[in-house]
Amino acid sequence: MPHIDGIETFSGKMLHSSAYKDASIFKGKRVLVLGCGESGMDIAYRAVHQASEAAISIRNGMLAVPHDGWGGLPLDTLICNVAEHSYEHWWCHKHHLKWRLTTFVIRIMFFLSSGTSTGYNQWVGRVKRVERGHHILCKSVAALPYMNRPVKQKSWRRFIWWWAEPEVDRSIYSYPAVSSISGSTVTFSDGRAMDVDVLVYATGYTQSFPFLPKSANSRKEGLARGDDASLPSDHLIIEPDEPTLAFIGFVRPNVGAIPPMSELQVMWWIERMRGNIPAKRERPSYGLLGRKLVYGVDYGNYMHQVASEFGASPTLTTLCRSPCALAAYCLGQAYISFFKLQGPFESAAAWRVSRTELLQPVIQRGLAANVIFVVTMLAFGWVSLVALCVELVCTGARKIARSLGV
Repeated sequence: MPHIDGIETFSGKMLHSSAYKDASIFKGKRVLVLGCGESGMDIAYRAVHQASEAAISIRNGMLAVPHDGWGGLPLDTLICNVAEHSYEHWWCHKHHLKWRLTTFVIRIMFFLSSGTSTGYNQWVGRVKRVERGHHILCKSVAALPYMNRPVKQKSWRRFIWWWAEPEVDRSIYSYPAVSSISGSTVTFSDGRAMDVDVLVYATGYTQSFPFLPKSANSRKEGLARGDDASLPSDHLIIEPDEPTLAFIGFVRPNVGAIPPMSELQVMWWIERMRGNIPAKRERPSYGLLGRKLVYGVDYGNYMHQVASEFGASPTLTTLCRSPCALAAYCLGQAYISFFKLQGPFESAAAWRVSRTELLQPVIQRGLAANVIFVVTMLAFGWVSLVALCVELVCTGARKIARSLGV
């Protein structure tokens, strides 16, 4: 747990979020939660129903988005592979063209749906800039109506977007980072103070591997944050000089789940041990921009780039064997089964799942949502095609110029 000046004088109960079991410990207490990640937001929501006063300390802000969307589908299924994670021209991908352009659309949608462009119905705890590809989303939003209440009560905009959230009769008060503690009094960086009975650290964890040699915890080429032990440089899985030691499941996706990423990492590692993956490769481009975690990645880009190194990223030619699998892939997320349609781990079961189960989220979205996805995919596909044509023309012109000695 991070040190706070005067923490040794704190007279109340103090615990880390990992030790939280039951909301009864908050009954009739003044509760302060430190941290606005998903654990912090979950605990703040449970505390507000039991505590006499509930508050949350937000240091750097968050980007909150509901975990479900159209048709009640999980948020991470509402994305396309084609022209997003695959079949995107290298120049568009390098300059994050789609991220830059869709950022404005996302902000507008946030504002129209909830009255604020800093997150879905997020009136407090905002990040400095809402930009796609810069944040690991917080998908715990149950506490937001209680956090918004003190702010919305003072804003005229509440009369326009009154329908955007349920009416609540309790508040979670938002504060900036804690600067010091004296007894039961917590003082914040803006000078405000609060008397606290229960202090909950929802501040994450420090990554360490004490069972490994010191050299493995402080690699020059590895990735680390603060006091964290570093992760390997090769896709956050291995170091080239230690290929038999794999770190599985330590990546943090912006949207998506860690288990399928872990399975793909194992597949990549097996092929690496078999000698089927070249040691020297292009620098990966799946890392998030301006991220808090240096091992935060864009889920779909990570999956495709890792899979492409051992021939498992499906081609449209392969997918055309099954129109249903093709539709599920083009309009779906980077599910692990798609990376078993070709390559060393190809399986009949993956084909069956791809054309049935993985097509269901696409169907469940409904016609309107799929039309939007298709139009977006075609628009950015056209941009990539234009970029490819420009590249071919420029390459041809250079060849002609060289042949003429110009």
